[in-house]
Parts: sequence; structure tokens; C-alpha cells
Amino acid sequence: MIWIMAKLEIEKQPAHLCGSALEAVMKNVVVHVQEDPGLSARVQTALDLARNFDGHVTCLQTACSEVIMPASYEAMTAPAILPILREQAEQLEAKVKTSLGRDDVPWDWQTHFGFPAAHLVQRAALADVIVMGTHDASSADQRPSRIVGQVVLRSPAPVLVVPDHQRSLNVRDPILIGWNGAVECANALRAALPLLKQAEQVFLTRIMDGSDYGNEEFTAIEGAQYLRLHGVECELLELPAPDGMKVANQLTDAALARECGLLVMGAYGRARIAEWLLGGVTRDILTHPQLPVLLAH
Repeated sequence: MIWIMAKLEIEKQPAHLCGSALEAVMKNVVVHVQEDPGLSARVQTALDLARNFDGHVTCLQTACSEVIMPASYEAMTAPAILPILREQAEQLEAKVKTSLGRDDVPWDWQTHFGFPAAHLVQRAALADVIVMGTHDASSADQRPSRIVGQVVLRSPAPVLVVPDHQRSLNVRDPILIGWNGAVECANALRAALPLLKQAEQVFLTRIMDGSDYGNEEFTAIEGAQYLRLHGVECELLELPAPDGMKVANQLTDAALARECGLLVMGAYGRARIAEWLLGGVTRDILTHPQLPVLLAH
């Protein structure tokens, strides 16, 4: 594979313009709690984030009849279902709290009944990041999480999607930013700033697949200039897109080849329904993510 790599050269800025007056941090971490194979990975990632920033974790448990009601309960009325939901929610809460009790990170617990996305978006108003999983507990197949899609489109905070196999999050690991020049991508870059400041290396990466090239709302140079003003140095990468290879796969391969611990990208640059019907980078990335992905819309 051939790639073009360039170091950004920007005129050195005065000290008072580099970085922000208040250090960028992720103090308030909200993690979505539901019974699925990726729960332990999400909780551990949330704890790692909060520990690094000397922050706090809010465990937001959502219990929804759509998620945990077996088919045999279909004819039951809502009042009859509620005790079952409460019992199962209490069992899961007890299990997770046992794990949390072994850690030194401060945390609190909230349980809500109803549709998960609505409660997560509400809490996002005072959150710095929402930690979520790749698939919904109610999904029988491996489709990307509908809840993640609903939250990322409405949340004022970025969404960190954690693969089921993730053991921990090392904030010092390199980070790759997938850049296409769209507003969503710029929003993701800004949202990721606390993590970008911690990373040993940052790669701002453009896949040269011919789509919108030269018509970006923001060029890669402008993105790199923004980072430079905040004290973050990055390398600009322009990678060719082999015929038949999806952009999502190209970004993932580039991140793994550079031993990155995080991929940052804008979410749903086209209408979400269009992505679901026609496919798109966001959907492809969320189907089987190989590393944590920070999304913003």
C-alpha cells in the first residue's frame, strides 16, 4: 500500500493562543447499562476515562419491555410487565455494582424505564461523553445499534462506541481522525480534543476515494490548524482507496496499522435513513468495529 504523509507546518502561534485557558477534559462520563456481551467492556472504558481525567461515572441503566420481554409475555399488560422489568433491572444492577465497588473511581447509578435513547439524550446535556455498545440488547442479529444512531443524532455530547472485546482504554495510544471535510467531522474533532491532547500521536486521515474531494466544507489543513491552535500536533495522511474496498475498512486498517487506540469520525454525513438503506461509512464502521470509535453529528 502506498500513502502520502506530510507534517503540518504552521507559523508558530503566541503562547497565549496555543491551547485553551481551561484544559479540555472529560469529567462527567455517562455509560449505558444494558444486559449484553459488551457491558463489561463499556463499564471498564468509562472507568478508564474518568480515572484519567479525575472524573465521575454515571451508570445509566435503561429497562425497556422491547429489550428484555420474552415472546411469551407479548399478551401481558404493561402493569404486569413492570415487576418483571424491575426484578431483572435489580439483578443486573447488583452484578455491575459488585464490579464498580472494586474500583476507586466515583460513580452513581440511575435506572430508567422506557426507551433508552430518550434518557441517554437527556443526560447528555450535562455529560462530556456517552459510552455505548455496538449492538442493542433487543437485536437478534449483528446489525449496528439503533440506539447509538438515535443518540448520536440528538446528543450534545459525543458518543464513544466500544467493541465487545475491548479490555481497557489507554488514552496515551495514538488516535486516527477520519476526515472528509464535513461539518459532522469538524464537530467530532472538537469533541475529541480532550483525548487528542492526551494521545502520543494524532493522524488526520483523508481517504482519496474521489467523493467530494476539493469540495470540502473544511480542508484537512484547516482541521490541522485548529488542532495546532489547541496545542495538538498531527500528521496529515492521504490514503488511496483500492477498488472495491470500503472507506470504513480503509480507515480501520490504517488505524490498526498505526496501533491506534481510538478512531474519531463524524456520524451520518448523509441522512441516517439513506445510510441504512444504501449503506454508508458510519453504518459500516458500527457493524463490526475493531477499536473504539468516537462519533459526533
